Amino acid sequence: MKKNRKGWSRAERALFVSFGLFALVALGGLILWQRANATPDVAIPQPTLPSPNAFDMYVEAGNLLVNDRDIGDAMGTADQQRQRGGPVFTRAEKEALVQDNAEALKTLRDGFAFRYHEPPWRQVNQLAPYYAKFRGMARLLLLEGNVRAEKGDHGRAAQSYLDAVRLGEDLPRGGPLIGALVGYACAAIGRRPLWDHAERLSASEAKMAARRLEDISARHVPFADTLTEEKWFMQATLRDIGPALMMQGGGGAPGAGGQGFLQSLAMQGLFLFKGKAAVMRDNAAYMDKLAANARRPYAARPPVPPVPNDPLNRIILPVFDQARIKDVSHLTDTALLTTVLALRAYRAERGRYPERLDELVAGGYLRKVPDDPCAPAGPVKYRRTKSDYLLYSVGADGKDDNGRPVNNPNPNRKGEQKRYVEEGTVGDYVVGVNTY
Repeated sequence: MKKNRKGWSRAERALFVSFGLFALVALGGLILWQRANATPDVAIPQPTLPSPNAFDMYVEAGNLLVNDRDIGDAMGTADQQRQRGGPVFTRAEKEALVQDNAEALKTLRDGFAFRYHEPPWRQVNQLAPYYAKFRGMARLLLLEGNVRAEKGDHGRAAQSYLDAVRLGEDLPRGGPLIGALVGYACAAIGRRPLWDHAERLSASEAKMAARRLEDISARHVPFADTLTEEKWFMQATLRDIGPALMMQGGGGAPGAGGQGFLQSLAMQGLFLFKGKAAVMRDNAAYMDKLAANARRPYAARPPVPPVPNDPLNRIILPVFDQARIKDVSHLTDTALLTTVLALRAYRAERGRYPERLDELVAGGYLRKVPDDPCAPAGPVKYRRTKSDYLLYSVGADGKDDNGRPVNNPNPNRKGEQKRYVEEGTVGDYVVGVNTY
């Protein structure tokens, strides 16, 4: 007969203690994890969308695009097409491409009659395939304008180019930063050929183009609004990082797990340094400060606020202040081009350029002399020369250098001087000298 044991062995006691300590640590870790990832009660606004919404028509137009790749190849000159090593399109082939996309063009232009507002980004894995289509529509408008210009119809060509600018000016409304950047790119597609065609326009065509570009500029979405919309998108994203996202596999099918699960787990782990509530609060406060800065003139902007001291915000926030120069460059280009078109109309009608820009307003060529987006205040700079004029913006440094053009010492990849609105440059941005 075996004797009953009176107690645990030393090894059993050590095992029990180890298991108990592990359980306590695991429980403490779980409590810490839950506290760190506790979702704060944040009221994220949901704007009321217009109905009809031009956004829906623009998306439909993009979906109607055909032969998009050929459009991109055909919109350059024959020399440009040869340099790219692609096919060289005849005028007839370009006309055929435009005609094949007549329905897309009509749908887009029908949308111009309505207010545009992109549906708000409020999901972690938001997708926007329509941005590539919007850029395709801008290229189609450029091709249409080029075809018209090749026929000598520069007035209608200008309207095609201005349609691309109009499209680009609408796109930032309601969307995050990526929508604004795509909008600036689409507008630039339309503006570039207008610089070359301005002197080919008649007085009435140039006047019409200047007034229309003025109207398009009035639709501009302040960069502060873009930053605010980006803030709400980030707040929604940070809010939704948690078990629900992990169950979705970070963007895959429900329960897919895999890489998305691990990414979500890693994101949640970053909250352990500070906690989700604090990360979200600091993120919103930083974006609010950037938006407040963006409401002040670029030359008078306050210093950039310090990025919140947590791993997640240090990764995602620095890009947003750097992006404002894109908005300033877009506005500067438009302001100078609007003035150039009005000056062309004035000279075509009167045989000379005005002594002052306010004569353009008195003559009905402009409603208002465009402001200089780079200056603390006031319009773009202008003065007559013997046979021409000097027109410029004071540039990114905000200082009037009396028309001395910027000479950026940092060349691009081709070794050429970069002469466009860029942060840190010194000097003025002069029409006819600097590149826009």
